[in-house]
Amino acid sequence: MDQRLDFEAAHWDSQQQFKKTKPIAIKETNIGEGWVRVELAWAVRVWLEGRERLHTLHVACRTCQLRRAPLSFHEKHRPFLVLYTKYAGKRRRGRALECGATTSECCREPLYVSFKELGWDDWIIKPDGYHAYFCKGSCSPISALSNTDSYHHNVIRRFYTVTERKAEFKPCCAPTTFSSLQLLYMDSTNTVTQKTLPNMVVESCGCM
Repeated sequence: MDQRLDFEAAHWDSQQQFKKTKPIAIKETNIGEGWVRVELAWAVRVWLEGRERLHTLHVACRTCQLRRAPLSFHEKHRPFLVLYTKYAGKRRRGRALECGATTSECCREPLYVSFKELGWDDWIIKPDGYHAYFCKGSCSPISALSNTDSYHHNVIRRFYTVTERKAEFKPCCAPTTFSSLQLLYMDSTNTVTQKTLPNMVVESCGCM
């Protein structure tokens, strides 16, 4: 038999009075142990647009006949809210030419990694996947010398390519900058863990 979990939003007003509002989500779930996921993104957006800064979530099981609370307050099983935010300012990148249908020079190609397709969705909670990207394309003299991060090195290497006629000296299209990825997963003890993995997303490419 399915049970109904009601999620109600509430906040503290300027007079520090607790005010409960109408339900913001209803989740039908069967009886048993385990985590229940509920999407509350739109409610969080409303919170961020408002003036109140202290918010709470009230979870109640309207159809449960048990007298105890439907939530666990054990350290490893406490309810939690996962938020993803994006920096609103402009971020300066290096050379980040995006690949297109007619692009042959060194560029960044889209690559989406799905944790479900990899069979990792049974232990990775969030995200469901991410855009990893990869670099591809040729490195003409202009492309190689346009990478300011390795300009002088590329000049010397290109000189050796011409004088020694060695192909291994030619620049290759490769990632120049990376960014990290935040991962929420269940570890070997079934504890929800958050970890930041470095160098997971290719931000820009260049001829190295």
